Amino acid sequence: MTAADGGTRLSARVTARGGAGWLPTSVTSTPVTVVPPITNVTRVTISGTVGYGRTVWAKRGEWSPGPVSTSVQWLRDGVAIAGATASSYKVAKSDVGKQLSVRVTARGADGSVARSTSVQTKVPRVTPTVKLSVPSVTAGSTLKATVRVDSGGLVTKPLGSVAVTIGTKTVTVTMTATHAGTTTVTLPAQARGSYKVTAVYRPTSSSTTYLNGASSSAVSVKVT
Repeated sequence: MTAADGGTRLSARVTARGGAGWLPTSVTSTPVTVVPPITNVTRVTISGTVGYGRTVWAKRGEWSPGPVSTSVQWLRDGVAIAGATASSYKVAKSDVGKQLSVRVTARGADGSVARSTSVQTKVPRVTPTVKLSVPSVTAGSTLKATVRVDSGGLVTKPLGSVAVTIGTKTVTVTMTATHAGTTTVTLPAQARGSYKVTAVYRPTSSSTTYLNGASSSAVSVKVT
């Protein structure tokens, strides 16, 4: 049988033929209705915002004919994620930069099976928060700017460069794993006055897989 037979009534006829002088005899079975194959009427989708640390849900779609039972499998770049078979899924670090989708398998009472997979959604890199603090100093003294790069626990030891600007002067340092996300930048001495200080973080190496570059808010500092 093929999908085109779904919903039709089928029967079988058996004809027996004997030897010479025997007339053929036919017997026809009682017609039965062919159950049509399961089809996905409303496509499977992902509900919620796809982002690191967020929880998303599988919308299982609608299937015909019913009733059907359904099961869920979350996929990363098209490959099944081990243990991710619940309706909800919390987006993990391993998903950042990858394509997330969900596959729903529907099973009919007669044992027939059909599957549908949602559109893939890329999990974006995280833009960290750059926190900057600069204490006031007296004229002629260097300034110490403390910069903290916080990605909400995604990368605890971000790698990259940190550029701090005061007035027309910019000082750039390298942030390594030993800094654990916090570094101190020494700025040149300034004349008396008020200054705006900003910091810019740019990821390097493995941190580029998970993080975007980011800037701090401007901080006002007084030199007396």
